[in-house]
Amino acid sequence: MFKQYPYQNLVLEDMEREEWTDVPGLDGYYLVSSLGRIKRLKREVVYPDGKVITLPEKINVTTLHKAPNEELGDFTLHLRASMQVSNKTYRFSVRRLVYCCFVKEFALDDSSVLIIPKNGNGLDMRPDNLKMIPAIQQRSKTYESGRRSNALKGHYKEKIKSASVAACQKTVSQYGKDGKKISTYPSVREAERLTGISHASIGTSARELVFSAGGFYWRYGKARKIDIKGLLAKRRRDYKSWGTRVTQYDLRGNKVAEYPSMLKAEQETGIRNGSIRMVLLGRYKSAGNYFWKEGVGPAKIDLSNHKAGRALRVKKVNQYTLKGKYVGSFDSIREAARAIQASETAISAACKGILSRCKGYKWRFLGEISG
Repeated sequence: MFKQYPYQNLVLEDMEREEWTDVPGLDGYYLVSSLGRIKRLKREVVYPDGKVITLPEKINVTTLHKAPNEELGDFTLHLRASMQVSNKTYRFSVRRLVYCCFVKEFALDDSSVLIIPKNGNGLDMRPDNLKMIPAIQQRSKTYESGRRSNALKGHYKEKIKSASVAACQKTVSQYGKDGKKISTYPSVREAERLTGISHASIGTSARELVFSAGGFYWRYGKARKIDIKGLLAKRRRDYKSWGTRVTQYDLRGNKVAEYPSMLKAEQETGIRNGSIRMVLLGRYKSAGNYFWKEGVGPAKIDLSNHKAGRALRVKKVNQYTLKGKYVGSFDSIREAARAIQASETAISAACKGILSRCKGYKWRFLGEISG
């Protein structure tokens, strides 16, 4: 398919159908392309002795990593990128970067999901070749394909099976909201059969790993009553310490809501707590089209200079051919991006002269003349 993979091309000139956007958290320092190339932007660096040097624009070398498979004696391929800003090194999986920037935003450090190539080629970074799957699903696939053997063989597997059966055969009691016993069952399986509540949920509640199951409290044994007040007090204590309190704002700076934790915010809004955390760390501009602030925030905050966010998006832009002929105008970068199916960051970079063009056109903010 490829005579030369894009990551091997260190020439600054854009490749065919290549688009660029900011690396999350490193805006203005590094760009990632839709083909998986990493570009360092031109910038000045001041050394402790006061010396100033200019780092030229260049394509960064990405590292090819081979992950060995002991079962089959082969390996899978991964590309990794390292970037330095202010004496700090940032390392990324190129595959995750491309998916995050050109397919769908997600928390890059979220280990519960994996980005895999649809065609199995770990060097093919095209966005339409990338797919997000739960990490547990990938582990199941490796077992099915024979790329990983099940460590739970022989007596180990039987031992775990026996322990599971024993747990399901324990006597378990069901309690109401007042803590009084409703019924006792000879086993978790029998409780499932008679109540319709999953045996796994009942068992988890009985072990006090979750608060309740099916709207009832459960405990192993035959106790006549359990201490609901104590459980509620413990839950409130856990709830208060459950993560960082956050405030949600729209991109105009108006407060939307407050949440006792990022996990609660995720439950209420559907926005991943990992993405919210990246906003708090300053790595993302927004999460779910909202800005997030740690703690209890005021009713309104000033987001007019919030990186290249809302204020920049509402700037009017002009579109020109590569020869400088005027093509048309758009009321905002967002409108232009939707019209030509490009990223807002790429058009912004073209307007500021960081990129020479975007989608085969030159771009300028309204009032500026195309050179």
